[in-house]
Amino acid sequence: VYSHQVYTTFYGMTLTGEQFSQVLGKHEYRGALSDPQQLVGCLQANGVSGGRPLGARQITLNGKPAQLLVLTNGKIGQFRLLAVGPDCGPGNPATLSDSTYGG
Repeated sequence: VYSHQVYTTFYGMTLTGEQFSQVLGKHEYRGALSDPQQLVGCLQANGVSGGRPLGARQITLNGKPAQLLVLTNGKIGQFRLLAVGPDCGPGNPATLSDSTYGG
């Protein structure tokens, strides 16, 4: 259970605990990232060596489609929020935002 008093700045926006919990456990992959091999290649291009996102959701950043991926970062109570463009894949990280939530 995440407190509603927990906030993080994600690409200039405030993300509340409630908004964060809405992404956790959901795996809404769109476009190329719905292909498991493309998703693995995207994660590897962004330095993620193993595992699967804890959550994923399509979002819009600056009027453009993006995929928000919630990942572990090895620290208790902290998560990595990675937003990538739709062309993310092997050799192309397409990173739009990379931030930490919690802690």
